[in-house]
Amino acid sequence: MNHSSSGGGHALSRQSRPARSGRTANPDTRGGLDPARLLEGVSVIAGPARARTVPSPRAAPPLSPASVRRITAELRATAGRIFANWVVRVTNLPHYRARPDVRLSDLKIGMPELVIAAIDALTAHDPMLRAEPNAAAAEAAVTLARGRAAHAFSLSDVLAELQELRVEFLAAFWRIFDTSPAPDAPGSAPRELMERFIRLGGDLLIAVSQDWVSRLEGQLGNGVPSVAGAQTIAGEGA
Repeated sequence: MNHSSSGGGHALSRQSRPARSGRTANPDTRGGLDPARLLEGVSVIAGPARARTVPSPRAAPPLSPASVRRITAELRATAGRIFANWVVRVTNLPHYRARPDVRLSDLKIGMPELVIAAIDALTAHDPMLRAEPNAAAAEAAVTLARGRAAHAFSLSDVLAELQELRVEFLAAFWRIFDTSPAPDAPGSAPRELMERFIRLGGDLLIAVSQDWVSRLEGQLGNGVPSVAGAQTIAGEGA
């Protein structure tokens, strides 16, 4: 009886062990990612001899001029709201609340211009062919950043403010799209505007960061004597 019980125990132990197999489990059954699936929808597949374009089934049709005009008008109509909400967001950031010496009127300098330039960039009918709106918005962002540097704010402070502007623009987008979706095609307006918005946001961050680093390098080249001095120029040591 003991032998039988022992044998049954071994059988149960063998059954409880995970099965071993030379094959890897299907990623779909594990809830993981299959690298091959990530290649689906890639617009260009490079072969050994040439590259061929593969149309993406998820590509949204471009906005019609009528929809661009409508979205432009609605964004411009809400520009004041975007600006006011952005100011509130910035004044609640820790770096501003820790600086009672900076007046609100000084903080607002450059902010309306950046809001308007961003709207111009986002509502350009074909931003891939017309780079000027993005360039103008980047220039406005650099001007704002230089003003913040004059008040000894840091680069990270400026980037935090740009992040708040991004959030406010997103809120404005959803207000517009929820109340009056574009007639071109379901989801086409939000998708295309989001693509423009992501591209614009990247351009603003790159422009501000490059200008900040260039100015810092220029000051260092003119003989800043210490790391503390460099931090002061960058706005970190104030």
